[in-house]
Amino acid sequence: MMTMNHREQVLLLVVCAVLLFGASSLLVRPRIDLWNELRTQQLLTRQDLDVDRALVAETDRWRQELEELSSLLPVYPPSRRMDVHLLSAVDRMATTHGLRILRRRTSEEEHIGELYELPIEVSEWEGTLESLVRFLYDLQSQDVMLDVRQLLIRPSQRDMLRGRFLLYAAYSREETE
Repeated sequence: MMTMNHREQVLLLVVCAVLLFGASSLLVRPRIDLWNELRTQQLLTRQDLDVDRALVAETDRWRQELEELSSLLPVYPPSRRMDVHLLSAVDRMATTHGLRILRRRTSEEEHIGELYELPIEVSEWEGTLESLVRFLYDLQSQDVMLDVRQLLIRPSQRDMLRGRFLLYAAYSREETE
C-alpha cells in the first residue's frame, strides 16, 4: 500500500475542494440566475402594484373628470350622418382660415361604450403657417370634441406649407327608446 506524505495529502484536499466547488457552481449557477430573475420580476410586479394602488386611490377624481368631460361631449341623434356633418364643418373652417384641403376621407365610426369616434384623415392640405394655426385653434373651439392625433408639416413653396393630419371627432348619440 502506498503512503502519502503531508504535502500530497494537502494537495489532494485542495484538488477535492476545487472539484467540489466547480461541480457545485455548475449545479447551482442556473438556480442563482433563476433566483435573480424572479427577484427582478418581483420588484417589477411590486412597482406595478404600487402604480395600480395609486390609480385606484384616485377613483373619485377619475369619476369626477369623466363626468365633466361627459357633460362637454356633444349629443347627436342616431339618424344624423356624422361623416357628412364633420367633413363639411372641417371644410368650412379650413376655407375660413385660408387652408386648402385637397384630399380627405373618413373611416368607420367607432363605438366605445357611450362614446363615438369618427376618424377623419386629411391626406393632403396646403396653406401658410398662420392659416394652419388659426385652423387648428378653431378646431379646438368647436362644439365637437376634436383631437389631432397625427400632424405632418413640410415646406412646399416660398411661404406655403403642405402636409397631412389625422383628426378624431368624439361625440355621443341620443339614446333610442
